[in-house]
Amino acid sequence: MTAPQAADDLAHLGALTKWAAARLDAFAFSVRGGTHLEWSYIPFISLATSYGRHQIGYYTLAWFDRWLSSSGAVRADALQRLLSGPIAQNIPVEAPWRANYMSARYLGGFRLTGAGGKVTQVLDLRKYGGTSPVGDWAGANADRKGRYMP
Repeated sequence: MTAPQAADDLAHLGALTKWAAARLDAFAFSVRGGTHLEWSYIPFISLATSYGRHQIGYYTLAWFDRWLSSSGAVRADALQRLLSGPIAQNIPVEAPWRANYMSARYLGGFRLTGAGGKVTQVLDLRKYGGTSPVGDWAGANADRKGRYMP
């Protein structure tokens, strides 16, 4: 019998790497402990986390604002929300779009073009956000010490 293998942490980055190689903006993440049902949450029926839909809503709205708004101010604000979303902040209530709620097993990342054509590319949203990197199981558990998932 072979020893269990850790999941391929790059497994969820296929689309992101292809879009980034084509020099197009993209954002990809996996909900910590989440399932595909996060994206079609039906209360009391689907098995999904209690925070995944908030995380998905935050990034979906920011993405749509970034690319669909006719207002330059809204587009600029949306870019900042996408760039700063994963970053931990000292706020009294933990927000589900922060890095703590990103998968500790699969990498998530983005490629975003800002003002003046400056490109920011990240391949570990957890590390970028100030928490333990993907694959650091002890660190991922320590990040949550004394807290509960909402």
